[in-house]
Amino acid sequence: MRVLVYWSLGGVGGVQRFDALLIKALGELGLDVTVLMPSNVDLNALRRYHGVDFGGLRNIKVVRYGVVDCHNQYCSLLNSFVGNNVLNELTSYHDLLFLDTLFLRPFHAGTRIVFTYMGP
Repeated sequence: MRVLVYWSLGGVGGVQRFDALLIKALGELGLDVTVLMPSNVDLNALRRYHGVDFGGLRNIKVVRYGVVDCHNQYCSLLNSFVGNNVLNELTSYHDLLFLDTLFLRPFHAGTRIVFTYMGP
């Protein structure tokens, strides 16, 4: 089974811990996991704070998309659009989606199973 995890938020807080442990668990189940995350997520910080080393996990592919490096609501909205456009391109190749995003532009994934764990 091909699984896509969309990790939309940078930082190392609570939802990031859930993301990291979810990805680790899916990989340990032997699933083919692709992680879509912004380029501002620090993989070393994830290893340090949450104990998850993506380099040591098998069946895990990480796709990083570029983000604008500024801190206001307009940049966040732009980064959300960029991430969602990449998400729309990748969804048709996966059987199961886990979406961590507050902004979902309607998309037609053709995917039967979608979990949103950060939605409104």
